[in-house]
Amino acid sequence: TLNEIGDASGFFEGAVEFGEEEGRLLVVDQGSVTVKYSDADDGSGNPSEFTATARIDCSPPGISELSVTKLTESEAVVVWKTQEEAIGRVRFGKSCADTTLEARTQRRAMLHEVLLTGLDVGTQYFYTISATDTVGNVSRAGEGGSCCSFFTSSPLCHFEDDIEPEPVEGWT
Repeated sequence: TLNEIGDASGFFEGAVEFGEEEGRLLVVDQGSVTVKYSDADDGSGNPSEFTATARIDCSPPGISELSVTKLTESEAVVVWKTQEEAIGRVRFGKSCADTTLEARTQRRAMLHEVLLTGLDVGTQYFYTISATDTVGNVSRAGEGGSCCSFFTSSPLCHFEDDIEPEPVEGWT
């Protein structure tokens, strides 16, 4: 049974229970379910039959090719790929136990680039990566969502003197 969401919205929702038990629909990952349903009013006042197909997705998106690029004194870009479209999320902080800062992609994609800003100069940051596909399956990079790290850049001052022709007193 489908129930309309709101008054005269034209949007309906319902549920089918999946599983091996009696009364449930048995599905396999990457399979599909096709349903035929009757609509008492197709919008013109007449009854009609419709068919709809839904893809079954039980697997989280795989994460690969993780890297940190464009490191500066205050920014870093974390890049990775997923094997299906997903929203990417980077949680980061100054220790694995304190990854409370978060940055994420705005749209689903298979190539993810997340800019981390406001970082401290010459500091080690720890981060975790996760990806959520269109149906809510979540994966985490590394074994069990393990923590990775990078260092922001530090300014480098360079001084050089060849002490020619003779060393000045006090210099060696």
